[in-house]
Amino acid sequence: MKTLWNKVIIICSALTAFAMGCENDQSGSKSECSDNETRCSDDHLGVQVCKDGTWSEAEPCSADQTCDEQSHACREPAGSDCKEKETKCAENANGYLTCTNGRWSESAVACKFDETCSRGRCEHKGDSDCIQDEKKCSEDGHRVLICDATGQWKSQKTCDDKEICNADQKDCVSDEDSGQCSPEEKKCSDDKRQVMECSADGHWEIGIECKDDEICDPEQKECISSGDTDECTESDKKCADDGRNVMICNAEGHWDIETECNTDETCSSEQTECIKTTIETECTAGEKKCSQDNLKLLTCDAEGHWDGGIDCKTNEICDPEQKTCIPKVIPPECTSGQKKCSGDSGYLTCNAEGHWSSEVTSCKFQETCKDDGKCIKQKDKVDFGIWYSTWYAYTKETSTSNRENTWTAWDIPYRPKLSGGNFGMYDSKDAKETEYYISQISDAGIDFIILDQTNNIDVDGGYINERSLATAEVCKKYIDGHPDKRPVRYCSAIGGIQWSQDPATIEAEAKKLWERYDSGETYHYYLDGKPLLIVYIGNLTEDLWKNYQGDKTYASKYTIRFADNASRPGYYGWAYDKGTQLHSEVSVIMPGWDNRKGAPPVKRNAGDWYQAQLDVLRKAATLPKLIVINSFNEYAEGTAVWSANTDLPGNSDKWVDKSGQLNPDMYWNMTVDFIKEIRKK
Repeated sequence: MKTLWNKVIIICSALTAFAMGCENDQSGSKSECSDNETRCSDDHLGVQVCKDGTWSEAEPCSADQTCDEQSHACREPAGSDCKEKETKCAENANGYLTCTNGRWSESAVACKFDETCSRGRCEHKGDSDCIQDEKKCSEDGHRVLICDATGQWKSQKTCDDKEICNADQKDCVSDEDSGQCSPEEKKCSDDKRQVMECSADGHWEIGIECKDDEICDPEQKECISSGDTDECTESDKKCADDGRNVMICNAEGHWDIETECNTDETCSSEQTECIKTTIETECTAGEKKCSQDNLKLLTCDAEGHWDGGIDCKTNEICDPEQKTCIPKVIPPECTSGQKKCSGDSGYLTCNAEGHWSSEVTSCKFQETCKDDGKCIKQKDKVDFGIWYSTWYAYTKETSTSNRENTWTAWDIPYRPKLSGGNFGMYDSKDAKETEYYISQISDAGIDFIILDQTNNIDVDGGYINERSLATAEVCKKYIDGHPDKRPVRYCSAIGGIQWSQDPATIEAEAKKLWERYDSGETYHYYLDGKPLLIVYIGNLTEDLWKNYQGDKTYASKYTIRFADNASRPGYYGWAYDKGTQLHSEVSVIMPGWDNRKGAPPVKRNAGDWYQAQLDVLRKAATLPKLIVINSFNEYAEGTAVWSANTDLPGNSDKWVDKSGQLNPDMYWNMTVDFIKEIRKK
């Protein structure tokens, strides 16, 4: 307000993995398992099959799949795009994407220049081992390998138990027809004169020539003395061990091949000759069963063999007992109501069905989520407050009454920035404009506003108090409606005692505030456990109140602090014409001041005065608990920092920068930058 508009402030504050069921030796490839049994690899990126009591190397899942622990099959995650912290290679970049909250990240983590993405991770490229799409058999002869785009071999197909990879065909064929073997495998030649060894590419070749007095022992698969063997009598016949040849004993008493059986024949041990092989059936025509992974329903064809099967739907699985596809039962992930953090600023909640919610519940402002899913408050070291004027009436454009047009009545030569971006006059009761200012104060990092009611709460028919109540209501709605934003709390400054010089006035005004305003911690700014109340005492001293023995019922509900114009350390205002004073609890900063009633003005000097006051706190060894800014919008006495057009007739306080150019946003920008700097200390 004008001249002795002395300020008083009331500041009020305030996936669980499933066990396999048996203990396997994870340090090597040997484990106790049954043939054709399957399991997921440790990293759930592939499926392993048990062969001859040994787990095979995992056949990898595709980049967008993982191994399902229940069906032991590669599947896309149900109910979301992916599993938490899962990775996959990006399609259009050499890097990988990461799964967060069931969704793939929008940007890829790039691999280094000498790396390439493979199965969701960056791996060293090395030299290309092959040409893209080239095929070959694995060294153990049980898989078909294919060359990928990076020139590296990867598994394309795993052969069945009775198959082996044919190096010529580069495909799985019956091991009886392949003439192939597994590397390092051994056997005796048909005449038992050599020990045959399997080459690296899966073909038999002579490993050891037995001596004249030796023969290859089929069981030991090595040359032993012929005197230790059961040789034969000339012209005796028998079937070869593999049933593919008829053997005859020669004159030296050794077995030779007499007849090689055709592909559709086998040697009969009873008849010692090649006979047609009886075609065996696997099943009865029309019979049904589930595939090994329970993802398909198989049907027996007319020839007695199982067909390729029909895929169950995405949300179905084949029931081996019912021999049909049934809806899939997804096991629960969590206990209903349980919470867990999703990043640092939010959490997920377990629903009634035992699954995590897809929506993240955000923590409130200055809260961070801890391991148990609870949001924990983290407070700033310094709080910022700002004086806020609520006496601007603008109900009649042509009126000269301060209760209808304060701008004209008090001849205020400033036009503040409005919510639409233009500059003009506004009414402090306008909720739209007030919400815009509160949002700007919140974004700037300011914690509370001081509602200036220092010229008596009900002065001029109570029109200022009416607008202060409307401003407090906007603060409440902003706090409730924006839990993730910095809450802007409010308080009042009273000052009727400057006129009455009676300390009982403080109690009377405190009673009105307590009855009219919500004094709860949610909306008021609190200091020392109570709502903060600032009393402007003018030319008096605070001893007048401290020595007062009268009723203090309502005043005692507040933490009372004082303000005057003497630039006293520890006071909350008003005009600090002697500059910022350091104090452990509070320091005030002011950009300039001119009450236009004869007091020596504090010139802004193109921002030099304000910069000097900010520097006092920048250089302070210890910061105060509170920093109060005078003011956001007190244009009548020229202390405002909020953006305004100052290029009006009769205004001697034009906001210009060092170059002499008008800069409406200059003081607000200085304030915001200063708060950010202090917050980092």
